[in-house]
Amino acid sequence: MRKAFIFLSFILLTIYHPPIRAGQMETVPVGDKSYAWIYEYIDKLYLRGYLKELHSGTKPYYRGEVASALLNLKTKIEKDGVQLNSFEKYLLFELEREFEPEMKSLGDKKRLKFGADFLENSRFLSRSRTIFYESFLPYIQADIGDKFSLICRYSIDEGLAKDSLYTGKIWKGFAGDAVQAYLSFRFPYFNLFLGRDNLSWGQSRLSTLILSPDSPPMDMLKLEGKWGFFKATSFFTKLDPVEYADSTGISRARRYLSAHRLSFRIKELAQIGFSETVVYGGKNRQFELYYLNPLLWFHGTQLNEGEDDNTFLGFDFNFTPFRKVLFYGEFLIDDFQIEKKSSSDREPNEIAYSLGTKTADLFGLPGTELNLEYLRINNWTYNQKYPWNRYTFKHKIIGNPLGPDADDLYLSLAGYPRKNLEAKVSFEQMRKGEGKITSLWNEPWLNPGYQDKFPSGTVENSNTFQLSLSYNYRNLFRANLSGDFTKISNAGNIPGRDEKLTRFSLLIHYHLAKKIGG
Repeated sequence: MRKAFIFLSFILLTIYHPPIRAGQMETVPVGDKSYAWIYEYIDKLYLRGYLKELHSGTKPYYRGEVASALLNLKTKIEKDGVQLNSFEKYLLFELEREFEPEMKSLGDKKRLKFGADFLENSRFLSRSRTIFYESFLPYIQADIGDKFSLICRYSIDEGLAKDSLYTGKIWKGFAGDAVQAYLSFRFPYFNLFLGRDNLSWGQSRLSTLILSPDSPPMDMLKLEGKWGFFKATSFFTKLDPVEYADSTGISRARRYLSAHRLSFRIKELAQIGFSETVVYGGKNRQFELYYLNPLLWFHGTQLNEGEDDNTFLGFDFNFTPFRKVLFYGEFLIDDFQIEKKSSSDREPNEIAYSLGTKTADLFGLPGTELNLEYLRINNWTYNQKYPWNRYTFKHKIIGNPLGPDADDLYLSLAGYPRKNLEAKVSFEQMRKGEGKITSLWNEPWLNPGYQDKFPSGTVENSNTFQLSLSYNYRNLFRANLSGDFTKISNAGNIPGRDEKLTRFSLLIHYHLAKKIGG
């Protein structure tokens, strides 16, 4: 055992490459409309065989690691003779413009950055009035060398105030809260993160199954390390409490979430990730030390401790057998029945998965992309018999927002009529059964003759065609115009209720920033 430990330590020290440059510890917000273009451009270059050192299934990225990947690509172009086509040069140019401070910084200077994002969103839906709402997101960020970063970013959002799931305060039609507020430290072999941010674990383009960026930002303590081809992440957080009825009346249950993940790259051919999360809680329950240990197997520990918590195992991958052709997928296990000895073993397998492929530059046309993806979430997935163990935070699903008892087929074709204008046409077919994450855990599989139908009950079917245009001007002004037509049968899972909806949306984004020092 001692020899194995010494050998492992030697390997880690050999392959370890420390993060570089100031700005390393500032994250690129994930699931944020203001910064979505960064991830889109990185994904486009990744599909075309570049920036492969980034672990695409573990987000958010740090600005420093993106800057490092861009510098490596520039080195390959200048010294190794790597040739980029006109569209790839455009993507690289825009990313260099965004990450220029991090790419130029020497890591020994102080830097202060502040600014704001303005978003104006208008939406017209047939048989409904036009909706207008605005968002204002001021932020301030500071670096001290390459060891420490601080950021605070608030959202003053008119749209959030109109969200039926929002439970916070509303002032003059606006809701406000911090969407990012954290301290981030770099140590020799790992990074320490304390504060609020969004996370995304997985590969799905429709929205990940394990940890989705559509979930509200979480206040967490996170450890993250990157050693050669490996990247490991572990965090824990306290979730919002839930009220439930018991013998004493109405009680409040405390809730917690712990998670860990390991991903690794097989050169530039593939990436593989393994994740585990657990939601647990109760009336008087505290943080469990064994769930704070990133080296323990949560599910096995739960069984040994005799607890009935809600654990999830996740696996995801992407594979590039040919340049500009990418296959990817995710597999999530909530509960899986191995034995068939009792009536309780008839419980359906609570699993979810997605499979997809992307192809770039079709017929030699730079900038074109074809994307096909299928996603399925079985009934009862994310749910549990104890309401405090459901996979939710602030009334939203921590995993895929589609929720249980549903599947989704997505097909899109995109291209660039000009370098800063993207046109996309897509088709999406979605089925939604009657199962919900809030459904009462009544264990219908215990009844004789029970059959597990997917999707269950009266199924809502929707088919959506969409055409969108996205315009970018120097990363300072962005606009997205989309129009879609949706045909729904059994809307709201009501038999015979058919609807046809036409919707037009316009999103305009202004970005203002100022940097001092660095």
